Amino acid sequence: MQKKTTIYVNARFVTQPLTGVQRYAFECCLQMKKSNPDMVFLCPKKSKQQEWSKELMVLPIGHFSGHRWEQIDLVWYLRNKKHYVLFNPCNTAPLLLRNNFITVHDISYNIYRENNPYLFSAWYNFLMPRIINKAVHVFTVSETVRQQLILLYKKALDKISVSYNGVAAQFSDAAHEPIKKEKMILTVGSISRRKNIEILIQAFLESGLQVEYTLVIVGGHHDAFSKLALPLHDNIRFESTLSDNALFDYYQRAECFVSLSFYEGFGLPVLEALSANCNVLCSNIATYQELFEEYVYFCNHYDKADIIRKLVEMTHHESSNIINQNFLKEKYSFSKSAKQILRLLESNTEL
Repeated sequence: MQKKTTIYVNARFVTQPLTGVQRYAFECCLQMKKSNPDMVFLCPKKSKQQEWSKELMVLPIGHFSGHRWEQIDLVWYLRNKKHYVLFNPCNTAPLLLRNNFITVHDISYNIYRENNPYLFSAWYNFLMPRIINKAVHVFTVSETVRQQLILLYKKALDKISVSYNGVAAQFSDAAHEPIKKEKMILTVGSISRRKNIEILIQAFLESGLQVEYTLVIVGGHHDAFSKLALPLHDNIRFESTLSDNALFDYYQRAECFVSLSFYEGFGLPVLEALSANCNVLCSNIATYQELFEEYVYFCNHYDKADIIRKLVEMTHHESSNIINQNFLKEKYSFSKSAKQILRLLESNTEL
């Protein structure tokens, strides 16, 4: 009788600050656990996301944290287990294990090396090619990134597939109870050079919109990126990490949402803003054009004058996103992605 193969999940994301990567990991894993309660979630001992840990019934192991936990403790725990596969939903995986399935959310570590600390870029550019080469399968969150991975790492088309982000259930449910929109322009994301926050602030202050509108910038400084010196103004508000309820309250109250990123793998806040019926302005990068072409305003994110024009234009139009909600939610769904991932994990349990 063949021994049953166990699906393990690298749940280091419960020890990390919440960004779109961690949101994807939790929501997909929660859906997968509902379908396969025998999945085992492993993490370091100090969790920052206690509710997530509880819902997933995460098992703390090892002594280290961060990459050392992933490369040492996780490997040590699984070293003698012959019947297993390991799903790694947050970009990295143990280099010494072979039964890895991994989600790579973007390749900013390769494309924007100059904007990252040297050691960060060096580590990721050493680690990622080796992990991707050894992985059984690689998921990513957009066709744009899929094509970038194939081009960069010369992988076969069938080894890399797209599993999109979605809108968390509590966000989606909240959208059914509309709140009156306010004169607010919102942007959400970790504050790094890649997010292009400086030019957004400059455009906002030079557009004249600061007389009526408040610009709300939600996001903490990520340790891997240089902190930016951003100007202060009475109508510019900075918020660090927020609870889900507080974040969705901002989405529902904001009239407009802006993302001027130089590069994104998906851009989950854009989808969340659309689900809350915000008018949305995006940089004209390939990922946003692929995913949101019919739903958002686009601008040249290097051209401050164009950003100002589009900001002013957007604030003079009522949102028209409500009619597209059903299509958006069906195409971009954590539930659908979880089923796709779990199906592939379960089909490889005889490795």
